[in-house]
Amino acid sequence: MADLFRVVTICNRFLSKLRRTIKFRPQYDLETTIREVIESFRTRPNR
Repeated sequence: MADLFRVVTICNRFLSKLRRTIKFRPQYDLETTIREVIESFRTRPNR
């Protein structure tokens, strides 16, 4: 159950970050933006 909550939290953070990224840089194509966000998640230390 705690794992599920953690996944939901991460997904919410991911979506809000993605929305912000798209808002700030609409000239970027979606694929590049998604790849960038995923990369930033991967390089961040796990909590």
